[in-house]
Amino acid sequence: MPVKVTLTSQIPALVSGIQTKATANVASAGKFCQNYAQLVAPKDTGALAASIYVSGPGDDTTYPQAESGAIDRNPLIREVVTEIKPQEVDDKSGPQHPVAVIAPAAPYGIFQEDGTRYMAPQPFMRPAAEQTRNQFLGLMVNILG
Repeated sequence: MPVKVTLTSQIPALVSGIQTKATANVASAGKFCQNYAQLVAPKDTGALAASIYVSGPGDDTTYPQAESGAIDRNPLIREVVTEIKPQEVDDKSGPQHPVAVIAPAAPYGIFQEDGTRYMAPQPFMRPAAEQTRNQFLGLMVNILG
């Protein structure tokens, strides 16, 4: 009696599941970083904290809300920094390579972060990135679990 054996590969489903989880983890880490940066950002009018946005993964973005939040809180802001999209910082960005950009739209964010010769730095993005690193690594370690 002949025996027929059929083998099916689960690799495509496994890869798809990993990509889906990785994208969700990048989105989660981006939101965590945004929230942390908003929490520790220097506050005067609140415009700087309100201007911090997440762009990515994919086409997801909070930039329009950040832009209007900054302008609403500080009418002296006439122009905001243009949105930085994931494709601008990583040309491999896409479904198989999720990327998120977290940045302030307020034009003076860099001066707060790094200081000037007249003003001491008040970092908020670097501390947020450091806090996010451990959270993100924990998420990615558990991706197969």
